[in-house]
Amino acid sequence: MGKGWSGGLLLLVSVWLMWGSVPVVEAATEAPQEALEWANLARKVEELVIRGDLVSARDQLAVLSRRFSGADLSGKHLHVDAIHALSGTLLEMERQLNRVRPDETGLLRTARQLVIAFDAAAHPHQPLWKESYDTIRKHSEALLLPIRMQRREAYDTALERLEQEYRLIRPGLVVAKSPAVVSRMDSLMAFLKKAQDWKEIRYAADQWLALLQPLFFGTEKEVMAVVTGWDERVTWRFALWLGMLTATALTWASWNKYRQTVASGGTG
Repeated sequence: MGKGWSGGLLLLVSVWLMWGSVPVVEAATEAPQEALEWANLARKVEELVIRGDLVSARDQLAVLSRRFSGADLSGKHLHVDAIHALSGTLLEMERQLNRVRPDETGLLRTARQLVIAFDAAAHPHQPLWKESYDTIRKHSEALLLPIRMQRREAYDTALERLEQEYRLIRPGLVVAKSPAVVSRMDSLMAFLKKAQDWKEIRYAADQWLALLQPLFFGTEKEVMAVVTGWDERVTWRFALWLGMLTATALTWASWNKYRQTVASGGTG
């Protein structure tokens, strides 16, 4: 077994560790009114970006940033990673809007991520990101032929398309799903990019495909049911748990830094 697979194994196995040690977080039964207001503001930002009115888009983003950063999020329906994802889309949107030379593609993509993230907070039952199921499924299945033919260039091209679609909706996934579920998908994506052994790539691709239906339309428990039995391969549970504690601490630090930036007038 080569170094490529050894490194890939570390990525793939890392997510297996958390299924027995991380509590499952189901989507909220209903979102507070302020989340609906956030989602509406995010859509206004996107509409203005599409129209090319970047000055007004900055103004609307500033309003959204102030309302979000000023909200009392303790006890709300958002978990820590969700808060981090929402603040991250705000910061990236601000960065795109403040570029000396605007990147139209980057602006449109970031605006879409902003909408997807805040829509997930506002509509836990029918979030916008679920509309991407057919596209994600199509790009996922497109991996199988180059895997079967063992054509690396074609595989890398297909995987890049899949990753672009996955990254587009990922902020919504982070808001809607538990950290364990998102980490599972992230680790599989990282493994698919790094692995060199075709048999192991096919195994990971099959796992990815098996998770799509419950990820988009099932419950957290149904996602866990898909991976029942995979935990037997886990040997590094304690190491990952320490890593997760570190990640949580960094997430809170990032969120606090964001709030301080907004409070000091960084986003207008």
